[in-house]
Amino acid sequence: MRLALEGGCFLAGLFAGSVLDVLVQRVPRKEPLERPWFVCPACDSVPSLLAAVPVLWWAASQGRCRRCRQRLSLRRLGLEAAAGAVFALSAIRFGPDLVLLAYCVFAAMLVAVTAVDIDMRIVPLRFVYPVLAMTILVLPLASLLDGSVAPLERAAIGGASAFGFFFVVHFIYPDGLGFGDVRLSLLLGVYLGWLGEAYVFVGLALSFVLAAAVGLWLVLFRGRGRRSSIPLAPFLAAGSLIAIFWGAPIVQFWLRASG
Repeated sequence: MRLALEGGCFLAGLFAGSVLDVLVQRVPRKEPLERPWFVCPACDSVPSLLAAVPVLWWAASQGRCRRCRQRLSLRRLGLEAAAGAVFALSAIRFGPDLVLLAYCVFAAMLVAVTAVDIDMRIVPLRFVYPVLAMTILVLPLASLLDGSVAPLERAAIGGASAFGFFFVVHFIYPDGLGFGDVRLSLLLGVYLGWLGEAYVFVGLALSFVLAAAVGLWLVLFRGRGRRSSIPLAPFLAAGSLIAIFWGAPIVQFWLRASG
């Protein structure tokens, strides 16, 4: 049963990844989501139905457009692989529980936000707000089905704490932290808080450690100035997902160390 669930989530993630590529390309630029969704970026030709699953498309076409022979970008392949991975990891982490749906959608949003923030240095509200609306519906229902309001209370506290912290940082130094990251922090706090208050601290701490490490590497080895900015959302996403999927030992160590 668990193996079937994990495999099914992986396949669902692969398809979700191809949809994410369309959203990443069109939503931030406010382009219509009309068909054709999948076209060759060089000649605008419409490929076969395999384009809906880039892994199969790539294998069938040997990585090139069949019409113009232009090499196809690995970007869509990467988005699809990332979405498949986080869906499968969510299934492993949560099993057959309603909350699995919420975490899959949340993880997919993080993959999309990461891609957009790297390209355009923005966190699109059109990604954040629909997921927030879904969260408001699904998490209370999941809490009701589990017969415990404790996870929901922790999620509310985590969301408020993360949002408050990021809001204060943005207010003090708006050039260093965009308000899109502040909005994103609300969701991060909710999903980390659902697992436990300590997960909020661990997830955000990992995010800033990763951002600082990459920033230092860019300064030392890539000649970037100290005031050079880097997109923060990818690190918030990475730190949060690490905490969700593999953070339990870190949380336990921190709880023992703190008291």
